[in-house]
Amino acid sequence: MPASASRLLRRPLPFAEGGARHRIGVRPIEPSEWLETSGDDVADQVAEKARVFDAHRAAVLGVLPAAEEACAELRDLVREQLPAGWTVAVPAGCHPLEEAGRLVPEDFCVHLPDSGTGMLTLTAGCVCFPNRWSLLDKLGHAVTAIHEPVPRYDPQLARPVERLMARLPEGRILERHNWAVVESGELHAPLRTAERAREWSGVDSDPWLRIERTTLRRLPRSGAVVFTIRTLTAPLDVVDADAQAAGLLADAIRDLPDEVAGYKLGPPGARSALLERLTRALPAS
Repeated sequence: MPASASRLLRRPLPFAEGGARHRIGVRPIEPSEWLETSGDDVADQVAEKARVFDAHRAAVLGVLPAAEEACAELRDLVREQLPAGWTVAVPAGCHPLEEAGRLVPEDFCVHLPDSGTGMLTLTAGCVCFPNRWSLLDKLGHAVTAIHEPVPRYDPQLARPVERLMARLPEGRILERHNWAVVESGELHAPLRTAERAREWSGVDSDPWLRIERTTLRRLPRSGAVVFTIRTLTAPLDVVDADAQAAGLLADAIRDLPDEVAGYKLGPPGARSALLERLTRALPAS
């Protein structure tokens, strides 16, 4: 269920500023842009989320008692934004957060202040499409701890992200994009980086570009900060066919610090293999 090339490579490209810069990079969006309910991969992703819920519900849905009110509020907000005629079957009596997750392609993480420390904490989540992480490993942890495996996150992004989320006013929605090159188009990919297929070199097994469009918004009644993840994937062929995108991705991969390259690309050989492939896609100078 790949995204269309036009959607996956929508400008500005998430890797257009190179790989060396490690910053938040958010931009404000309109409320109407919060969820993506159109696109040639949306119906397939919603169907895949239903399959993942049915097969892995205990691993992809987690709710602490403090988040119950916020989950119901989030479900109502999602329903309000659905376009007329939107029909998705949801099991009767399912949890409000599961209902929200089954309705749209986005995954949801709900954060509330910890009663003891006051730090924003992941108190509920519906994450059917994790990229090498597990929701249950993160539930109940503060924002900084959630991102612990991300190279260079703590010294460069931890405090700014925490401040951004804590001070986010109701009515303001922020968007950013992440990118990685992965070994398949599998959306439900909870494996950690170290557990990637050992034989994957970054080119042999038809790598895929994976882009995550994420948003932050504060719910008006509960005050919870909701983080959404909309996952877009397609074979790297879509980049091969776009010379500008291929050049920018090659530059970003070339610029990545080694530890970040390992996180975004996989084994050490992936960088050189991907650069060789992307260079072939560029027009001869």
